[in-house]
Formats: sequence, C-alpha cells, structure tokens
Amino acid sequence: MCAGKTGNSRFLFGSALVLICIFSLGNGFPELTDADNSAIRDVIQRQLTAFRKNDGIEAFSYAAPGIKVIFQTPAIFMEMVRTSYKALIRPQQVVFAELTNDHGHVRQKVRIFYDSEWLTAIYPMQKQVDGRWLIAGCSLKKTRDKLVWKSR
Repeated sequence: MCAGKTGNSRFLFGSALVLICIFSLGNGFPELTDADNSAIRDVIQRQLTAFRKNDGIEAFSYAAPGIKVIFQTPAIFMEMVRTSYKALIRPQQVVFAELTNDHGHVRQKVRIFYDSEWLTAIYPMQKQVDGRWLIAGCSLKKTRDKLVWKSR
C-alpha cells in the first residue's frame, strides 16, 4: 500500500510540473501582427467587393477549405449568400471593429449598415499553410449598438 501512495505522489508531482511548464510558456498561440490585421481586413473587404460585383468565383476564392467543401461551387455559395446574407451584398457602410485571437480562434467583428439598421458580422478566420488568411464562416445578427451612419 505504501508503494501505491509513492507512485501516486510521483504521478501528481509530475503532472503538476508539466502543467507549470505549459502555463509558463504562455498560451502557445502567436500574437496577431499588424500584417495579419491588415491581411484579414483586406480579404473580408475583397470578398464584400466580389459580392457587390456578383463575382461568385472571386468571392468563393476567399473561403476557407471547410467552406468550399460544404458549398462545393461558387454558384451554390453565391445562392446561399443571396438568400441568407443579403446585407453582405450591398452594405451601405462597413466598419471594422475588434479582431480577437482566443486560443488560436481568430475572429474579426465587422459592423454592417444595411436597410436602415446596424448588423454585426463575426468572421472566423483561418491562416493557411502558405500564410494567406481565408474566411471560415460568418454569423450575422442585428446589433443594439448605436453607431453613427456616415454618408460617402
């Protein structure tokens, strides 16, 4: 019975040591750079421009691989956008808000003014092996925030 307690003590001590090492190294996810921030905004803006031009091929090119697997073709992708994300096709105003990196889950918040109301779009982003950022989805909801609409 003594041997069992010693084994458990060693296991607990070893586990605690591993946890201390992990936490002392930080979260293991690199901070987003200004270049990342710029690239993320650029890809979202380019996709919004492609939506406005009704250019499904270009819009689909900014989708992450998982989105491409789900929708398969630019035509199917654009049909989904036209039916479920109308505000992204011709927004009256686009305001980039917070960019967050929560344990490697990068999300760009964007305020969209469309049809006399503000919406919040959350874009999960994925950095590809080649360094490009692609859009891994979008959730769109009405916002209670009162932003001032600026005419162009």
